Amino acid sequence: AQATDPARLVSLLDDLFTRFDRLVAEHGLETIKTVGDASMAVAGAPVMQSDHAGGAVDFPRAAPLAVAGGRRANGRDPRDPVGRARG
Repeated sequence: AQATDPARLVSLLDDLFTRFDRLVAEHGLETIKTVGDASMAVAGAPVMQSDHAGGAVDFPRAAPLAVAGGRRANGRDPRDPVGRARG
């Protein structure tokens, strides 16, 4: 981030979070927090869903593809780790 122009960085983050917002909607999740370059989503809330576990499992599987696609579309190296947590 230090070597990237601030306007370019904001554009890259906007693209990334737009991709994540689409994935969240596709998997029936709810974004509950976004801080810096991190986003937190929950499955089965605020409305309980009988298939919430599927969304919770499928979203992190799809996230690296969204990151790689965004990085490729923006002329960046598509290899990028994506962290996951549950609890």
